[in-house]
Amino acid sequence: MFDMKLKHIAAVATLALFLPVAVSALTAEEITAQIRTLLAQVALLKEQLNLVQPKPPTPAVNRICPQILRQLSQGTRGDDVASLQAYLGVDQTGYFGPLTASAVMKFQSDEGISRVGTVGPQTRAAFARRCGNLKQDFSVTPTSGSVPLTVAFQMPGGTGVDGGYSVDFGDGTGTGAMTCGEVPYPKLCRLTHVYTVSGTYHAQLMEPRGIGDVVTWQKLGKQVTITVGGSTTGHPVPCPAYVPPTACPAGQHHVATGPVTYDSQGCYVPAPQKCVPDTNGTFSAAPTSGSAPLAVSFSGTVNSAGYSIDFGDGTSSGDVRCGHGGCPTSPSSSSVATAHTYNSAGTYVAKLRQHFSMNAGNCAGVDCNVVGTATITVGNPISNGAVYGIAIVTSGNCMPSTNGSSCGTTPAAYKTVYVHQRTTLGASPSANPTTPLVAQTQTDAYGAYRVSVPPGNYSIFIDDAGRKVCAFGDGNANACPVTVGQVAVEYNINNNTHAVY
Repeated sequence: MFDMKLKHIAAVATLALFLPVAVSALTAEEITAQIRTLLAQVALLKEQLNLVQPKPPTPAVNRICPQILRQLSQGTRGDDVASLQAYLGVDQTGYFGPLTASAVMKFQSDEGISRVGTVGPQTRAAFARRCGNLKQDFSVTPTSGSVPLTVAFQMPGGTGVDGGYSVDFGDGTGTGAMTCGEVPYPKLCRLTHVYTVSGTYHAQLMEPRGIGDVVTWQKLGKQVTITVGGSTTGHPVPCPAYVPPTACPAGQHHVATGPVTYDSQGCYVPAPQKCVPDTNGTFSAAPTSGSAPLAVSFSGTVNSAGYSIDFGDGTSSGDVRCGHGGCPTSPSSSSVATAHTYNSAGTYVAKLRQHFSMNAGNCAGVDCNVVGTATITVGNPISNGAVYGIAIVTSGNCMPSTNGSSCGTTPAAYKTVYVHQRTTLGASPSANPTTPLVAQTQTDAYGAYRVSVPPGNYSIFIDDAGRKVCAFGDGNANACPVTVGQVAVEYNINNNTHAVY
């Protein structure tokens, strides 16, 4: 085919050489028309020739993964900004401007994370995943043995805005969310779990994925199989199957009256149970209905050394024990206070369980130690907007006469941000609002936060030693007001209640 095209071009050129011979027999107009026809044929043949000729290969783009260890936003300068621009294909000026922000938002959109145009922990984690810097070092030792079998789990550090992983032990229990380190250089964290019943279990490392408050847990890596047998000395017959106790009458629940034991053959013997009235504590939830994602606050009391909450959607708070950040100093009366977000429509029954023994096996396989229940009804999602920004704390002497010598700012790291219905504070710079709480979230190590809320008018508060504070009001005495539509709105928080002006 290619040779055929060359022959056609040669024929046209040869015909053009013989044109002068017949010039005397043709008029000028006829010669001009023939030339135009020949030129058109030559152009057509050139186009056909381009189609069959091989094109040179396009050189591959060699991108170097950026090493970013801080928050980057518009106005930031530095070598890390230049490396970010090189990776994103933006001019390497070292200055984070609108073009760089636009390229970051496109990257965030490709990665399925919030398009905020700034580089925080979630975006750094996306770079780490794309570049292969995020190790998935999930290992288990040992993977087999006799009951009770203590297994050590090792996994890498967190990836999300809140960091963290969750380990599903495969026996109906798990760790809940936990943080092991910052990316892109995760620290390894380790924990142990005791399998008290013979059987085969499939442990799975879980990773949080999502935008803002809408977070789902996805499997990370392969499952690890753990085989748990009988005692080390063995036993002549298999251990009997576990038989749960008879259900308690309405208004009562099971409690453990003794410890978990093992018989002479090494078989697991569950703790003895008895039924007691549902008056050993309190349990409540608010709100109990709303559209997904629905943030629900749980509160109550238990007369035990610890507790756990089954949220009814396949997740739980995990075991909360005194001395581990969730219980008061007195084990005889523990206060319950936690929050959970339901991301899907449905009806959920949350259960508060109290623990009378440090051995979680007391409740293995049975619905025991239930203090109370709460029914949560979640409707279909509505088109929410969101509020995001950076929270800082200003402190020191910021008087002009001192040239601000002791005035400074630090990130408001790991602080709770509260979104209330629009609140009026008058001249007061801080208060504990009485208006309804709509949503809450926590800042990360850099003070960054993001929370989804329905469209409306709100006031933003931040936790300060147990108080909800707001640094200013508008001309109508509204506290830290923000209006949210169906898009994300930026609202930066400055807690300057510790500064002198």
